[in-house]
Amino acid sequence: MMRYSAQAKFFEHYLAVWLLCALAVTAALVTEVRHATSVTVLSACVAICAYLALAYLPKYLSMHREPEKRFTWSVRVRWILIATDFVVGLAFARTSRQQWAPMLLGVAWLLLVNLFVKRLFRDRAESGWMPWVYFVADAWLAVCLILLNTPAAVVGSVFALTVVLCVLVDEKGIIGILGGAIALMLGSYVVAALVLTAWLLVRISAKQADKNYHQTIADLSAFTGMSLGETRDRLMSSRDMLVQAWKDARLDESDTQALAEWYAANSLSYLFDIARFHLTYKHIAFTLDVIDLSLGRCLDYGAGKGELSIELARRGKKVTYYDVPGTSRKYAEWSAARDHSALLFTSTKDELRAITEREGKFATIISLDVLEHLPDLPGELEFLDSVLAPGGRMIMTVPFGATESHPMHLSHQVDTRDFLAKRGLQDAKGWRMKLAGSEILRKRECVIYEKPIRASVSDGSAARR
Repeated sequence: MMRYSAQAKFFEHYLAVWLLCALAVTAALVTEVRHATSVTVLSACVAICAYLALAYLPKYLSMHREPEKRFTWSVRVRWILIATDFVVGLAFARTSRQQWAPMLLGVAWLLLVNLFVKRLFRDRAESGWMPWVYFVADAWLAVCLILLNTPAAVVGSVFALTVVLCVLVDEKGIIGILGGAIALMLGSYVVAALVLTAWLLVRISAKQADKNYHQTIADLSAFTGMSLGETRDRLMSSRDMLVQAWKDARLDESDTQALAEWYAANSLSYLFDIARFHLTYKHIAFTLDVIDLSLGRCLDYGAGKGELSIELARRGKKVTYYDVPGTSRKYAEWSAARDHSALLFTSTKDELRAITEREGKFATIISLDVLEHLPDLPGELEFLDSVLAPGGRMIMTVPFGATESHPMHLSHQVDTRDFLAKRGLQDAKGWRMKLAGSEILRKRECVIYEKPIRASVSDGSAARR
């Protein structure tokens, strides 16, 4: 069971290392800017942009257990790099006609390499050779540009960006050490600082990702009785199994009984699919935000495998878990018992109504990645509003329809924000959340609404407890 306090410490450690490495990058920039020219200004801008990207990309890529994610990301970002180099080439062509040919050659070479890699590894996204193909091709381009008398700062800028990209997708980390050593031997301290920073941050992120992954595998194996190998295979194949099962079923979205039976039959695959998604950086960061935003008595509506509920309970919250009977609820009960967490487990709306009559309404209602699976969205929103205390807060991700990877998401024709606003709730997602929140928190699909305090003092006090 993932401990989000440990994830928070990892993010703090990552930020501290990133800021510390800024000193090395700054020192390298100062050293090279002593011989300032218009070209080194470009080099400085490239270095700063690359360094800012390292605040996010190593965590995002290293904490994914999807090999195709690294492949797709690497190829797509290089299209941006090619376009950037083309613009830079145009800029230099205006001031130095002799540099136009080398820059055009560089852009053409990067374009051909990207097309080659896309075709070569299209069906072999797990191949560890992909970053090495990029690295060798980039090194060859740098040598050619130097032989064509291209300014060193331009060569360094291009090489820095390409090698940093290689480091980010190299799981073994060898390219980072090799690229940094080559840059140091050539006297390019900025490139060396950037490459070694990328290598260090990738190593830190990969280490935390491995801890999370192995803990998840061990927990799922202990719960299901599968071997560790079987558990790993099931974790990686769960999404494809769900997609195929949904396509084979060909369900009518209005048939609530058939939908319920399908989810019950595929509950084990859902448990594994949820576990896989919970390993990603963006979900971990979002969960930490949700924990910080949760106040008073909490209802985790559609709580799944129960990680969020258990973490809230660890932090002293009184938490009610709600989900339909099935494998996910059994796993949550098993995990809560191992953790000695006091959760109140429920599976019917009547149970929730009885709780609110006995103990008061909830101060915080959380419903994440749930509403898109429920056929009666207006009815669900009305019910959640009915058990939310005055002054209370709803934190939800709202339906956005079916996708290729999640065709089981139902297509609702209800504007959740408009629906909640008409019931008197107010949008509480301020500009700070939209600017400084985690990736999912900033998205439009994440909504935070609060119910105004307009009831009795006793009801208001229930919201604050």
